Amino acid sequence: MTEDKNVIENKSKALNDNDKLNEGIKDDKYYLKLIEVEPTNKEHYKNFGTYLSNLKRYKQAEECYLKAMQLDSNYFNANFELGNIYRELNKNKEAEIYYLKAIELKPKESLPYLKLGYIYNISNRIKEAEESYLKSIELDNTQKGAYNNLCYLYKDLKKFDEAEKTYLKLIYLDPCKILFRENIHGYWEKQFGGKMFSGRD
Repeated sequence: MTEDKNVIENKSKALNDNDKLNEGIKDDKYYLKLIEVEPTNKEHYKNFGTYLSNLKRYKQAEECYLKAMQLDSNYFNANFELGNIYRELNKNKEAEIYYLKAIELKPKESLPYLKLGYIYNISNRIKEAEESYLKSIELDNTQKGAYNNLCYLYKDLKKFDEAEKTYLKLIYLDPCKILFRENIHGYWEKQFGGKMFSGRD
């Protein structure tokens, strides 16, 4: 059933007025107004959730993403962002569930594999973490976060050849990334006596 023309016009006016009032400044009232005008628009709940998450108001953000999923259980963004929320709250089992759902919905997206790899890594599921990072890279060979995490994973496993190869790919992708270069290089120098990847078997 299509909406009455007057209803649509009133919605449009309310949204436009809301934008003018905020003049680019978005706060709780901004998002609540959008939701009031369009309560079945999943994007409003997702955007409000992202805003709240950025403010570390994770419980409220969780509620927004869950509401978005009530409107569309197959909404990729809400599933993925819920994974992020639960990761921040150290609810690793819940994070894994929603990252896997995001992967099911968009199996060609690189980022959920990267995030899932992190969950596996901190849960000491090292093989699964490695596979997730490698899958992330397979889907996007410029995924610097996956190279970075994989580099540290190989270092912890004392797989120094793999660590070096991964590190060099990371530097190739972003040679000006001083943070990566100094942190990793400095760590190897400190741990292994002056050579970045010394201490190999």
